Amino acid sequence: MVGKLRLSQHATLLRACLGERDELAAGAATGLGLIGDVRSVGALMDLAGDDRRALSARTAAIAALGSIGTASAVPLLEAQLGGDWSLTAAAVRALSWLGDPGGAALRRAVASSRPEVRALAGAALEQ
Repeated sequence: MVGKLRLSQHATLLRACLGERDELAAGAATGLGLIGDVRSVGALMDLAGDDRRALSARTAAIAALGSIGTASAVPLLEAQLGGDWSLTAAAVRALSWLGDPGGAALRRAVASSRPEVRALAGAALEQ
């Protein structure tokens, strides 16, 4: 709810929730993405890359990184391409929001050996 209302003064509380159970972490990540909290990028990258966490939490963190728009997330997002379908789709979407650095990553993904990655990246570049 806090994120949907874009209450940036609650970003500290949301960042603290990223380490909680996965359902709460997913909601917190979504809220931080809606707020555009740049200070949460490191914690969101940790959550997105943690394969011990639920896909829902990782996908929310990936989406938040795209919403925040930080190019430092590009290597992590590229690493998600070709894994689980939901992570791949979220990473492609996030990369499409990251301007030139994201576009460069998507152009590299078009050459992937995985047809689903090629298709998603190609579609994102056409938009």
